[in-house]
Amino acid sequence: MLSGMKDQRYWELTTDDGTAKDAAEVRALADYLMGLFPGRNITLEAHGLQFTRGQDLLDLVAELKTTLRDGEVRQGA
Repeated sequence: MLSGMKDQRYWELTTDDGTAKDAAEVRALADYLMGLFPGRNITLEAHGLQFTRGQDLLDLVAELKTTLRDGEVRQGA
């Protein structure tokens, strides 16, 4: 879900869990919506993230100053 809110006004975009978009597409969509509704605080809710390299996940965890919990990461084939 991607949403923006300011005061009592908001916009929201929601997709099903099976609809995946790459980071550049989500960023472009967020930028477009922010252009339509400037001054909003933006929230992104994701039920899953996919990385090409494990290091990309570790870099994000470090940037967000968080930690990974047991069972939170699943490695595909």
